[in-house]
Amino acid sequence: MRVIILGTSGAGKSTFAKHLAEARGCPYVDLDDLHWEPGWIEAPDEVMIERLQAAIAAPAWVVAGNYAHLRDIHWPRATHLVWLDYSRPLVMRRVFVRTLRRWLRRETCCNGNRESLRMSFLSKDSILLWAWTSYHRRKTEFDGYFQTPPYPQLEMLRVKTPREAEGLLSELSGANPATRQAG
Repeated sequence: MRVIILGTSGAGKSTFAKHLAEARGCPYVDLDDLHWEPGWIEAPDEVMIERLQAAIAAPAWVVAGNYAHLRDIHWPRATHLVWLDYSRPLVMRRVFVRTLRRWLRRETCCNGNRESLRMSFLSKDSILLWAWTSYHRRKTEFDGYFQTPPYPQLEMLRVKTPREAEGLLSELSGANPATRQAG
């Protein structure tokens, strides 16, 4: 199984993907970690592509992230695409709580970087601002993939609530072999 997890910033892509990869005993790949170097320096596209190609050489994997310029690298090899399609209020609450927690606890993210108070709340590059402004665009973009699947081998799974995500995680982890409806 080779799974891609999509969703707007704050939806829980990384958390879902980590749990699924752990349950299936396969590599977890976070596209943000491939993108960000220490010090919040963006890796060149060629470097990201090389890193992604190396990561998906494994027979099974779970990739979390939305980077459009990488899709032709891993999507053709994927077996499943999961979209965490949550409401804007839920996503904004999650991204706010996550950002505040990371700042208060000095947690690292994105290849060892830390979110500062200024960067998170007072910057034009704020993750909160990004989550808000990109929400509708992402929803429209991802809905298009479900209307016209980009690769015929992909099993397309759209999840609308955290409860549905828990059930799907259990199912994809192998804990629940029941048949499900995709799409």
